[in-house]
Amino acid sequence: MQRGIDGVNVLPAQTLIGECGPDMSSWETEGRFVSWLSLAPNNKISGGKIIGRDRRKVASRASQALRNAAGTLLRSQSSDCISPAQDSDSISRMRYFAAALTALCSAFAVILIAQTAPPNAAGISMGHIHLVVPDPAAMQKVWVDVMGGKPSTAGPLTLVKLPNVFVIITGGASAAGREGTDGSAVNHVGFSVKSYAATRAKAEAAGLAVRELTPGQQAFVTFPNNVTVEIQEDTSIAGESEFSHFHLSVPDPNAAREWYIKTFGGEEGQRRKGLKGAKIPGGFVDFLGPAGAGRGKAKEGAPPPPPPAASKGRVLDHIGFEVKDLKSFTDHLAADGIKLDVPLTDATSKMGLKIAFITDPYGTYIELTEGLNAK
Repeated sequence: MQRGIDGVNVLPAQTLIGECGPDMSSWETEGRFVSWLSLAPNNKISGGKIIGRDRRKVASRASQALRNAAGTLLRSQSSDCISPAQDSDSISRMRYFAAALTALCSAFAVILIAQTAPPNAAGISMGHIHLVVPDPAAMQKVWVDVMGGKPSTAGPLTLVKLPNVFVIITGGASAAGREGTDGSAVNHVGFSVKSYAATRAKAEAAGLAVRELTPGQQAFVTFPNNVTVEIQEDTSIAGESEFSHFHLSVPDPNAAREWYIKTFGGEEGQRRKGLKGAKIPGGFVDFLGPAGAGRGKAKEGAPPPPPPAASKGRVLDHIGFEVKDLKSFTDHLAADGIKLDVPLTDATSKMGLKIAFITDPYGTYIELTEGLNAK
């Protein structure tokens, strides 16, 4: 688990994940997960499962692990939370145990239900990929069928949930005539896949072009509307696919990497040997130099590729980062001299989000969100 929970050590955590699985999307909220384990008996419907009166008690390794963890928490914290008089009162101890049990269950569910990764010290994690296309439903279907994403919506937004990232898809009159990722500041996005062969077969069945890079391991897949998605096999991931990286075209990869590290509190890291990127919870921002999408340097004697175009106005219009405290973060950006293309906007009533936009020095349009993680 990426975040610690008081009272839950390695063994209970492994038990919980083993029993509940890594995909918690069936439980829309932590409250429903708590209810499913019979820890909140006032909610009978949870996790897509109806709990009848004759099934009030749930005997599972998951619920027992949480009960054991609550007992551990009670023993370790009772001196701080319960007065000496209450300590000898069995009713008070039972009430505290029940509260601790429900809190532990909720905390565990929040971590697994959360779509994006836990934020770094700057409050930032990977957020979303925003596509603007003529047929959002068709694009959503491809992401679901090929990558194993979970379809969803948020107000007017069509969503696909994938581990560590959302794909947000919108349409409308502005969608017509947009260019794909080739030639854009956002050259492509990358995903790890559990099985390269299975994902490739699904892509080809959906009519998508596949350009293999490493035989049996890695390829570029051309999604509808000419969006390039890199897939690379990683058998260690839990689900069918998992977000890996944004790959940006920039004139100076070193300067771009330093900008992303400074701006978003990232760390220098390598997704693969020799490829230095900005590591941000949930994935990497990697950088292609002037040679563009080609592997290595441009061929000798070939004309240099044109500079990449700004991403705004293309099919992959922008990338997104989720921010824990958007007001504080945008204030920090302004203090650093970074212009807000769209100032902090409270769109909670329309889609449950606060948003702002900036553009990096190289033409990548970036949306900052607060609240997307809860979708």
